[in-house]
Amino acid sequence: MGLIPNESYDYWRISDGMVRKTTTEDDPLAIKRTIKKDGKPDKVMFEQVNKGLRGVIESVEARDGQFGRQLYIAITDGIERFYLQVAWDSSYSRSFLERLPGIDLSKDVDIIPYSFTDKKNKKRSGITLNQDGVKIPSYFREYNEDFTSSTHSYGYPEGGDDMETDDWKILGIQQMKFLKSKVVDAFPFFEFEGATEGATEGVNPKVDDKPKDDLPF
Repeated sequence: MGLIPNESYDYWRISDGMVRKTTTEDDPLAIKRTIKKDGKPDKVMFEQVNKGLRGVIESVEARDGQFGRQLYIAITDGIERFYLQVAWDSSYSRSFLERLPGIDLSKDVDIIPYSFTDKKNKKRSGITLNQDGVKIPSYFREYNEDFTSSTHSYGYPEGGDDMETDDWKILGIQQMKFLKSKVVDAFPFFEFEGATEGATEGVNPKVDDKPKDDLPF
């Protein structure tokens, strides 16, 4: 007798630079977290918390729902299946989608979020993708010879020094619209004007020529 397996996914999300899954108080892996909101009662949650997820990226989708647009990343690791749910309008989604075309979709990839405050008291958050021991850089950035500056490539919307707060907000919307069209809607076929051979297979042949991010991990 042949059995049809139940295609259930384990749902995870990103918060405070970690991947989290809501669970119950009696879960031996549960960690209690209290969320404080001004003028509202404290919210107590029980979660499983991990540094990141590892597996083969099976699909990437943008879905609109009650809490706005969300990015859903389906990941498989053997018989284990996960969905990583990420707020669309966030630096986590943006950094992930910028790097996604640079990975080999047939291999495991480490998906590791981060969030920290730098020396200039600026909060930095995003997602690091590691594959075969190499940190994958943004596919849409080109560096000069000594890596002191960079510009965006493949038509990725880019800002200027004279931009104001509202201009940056508009730019962010334009960038996410670009990433939806070129990455999410095209998954798993990455086809960019002028892309080098191999890019349409989800492999970035220029990875070794690019510098590493200045992140501590």
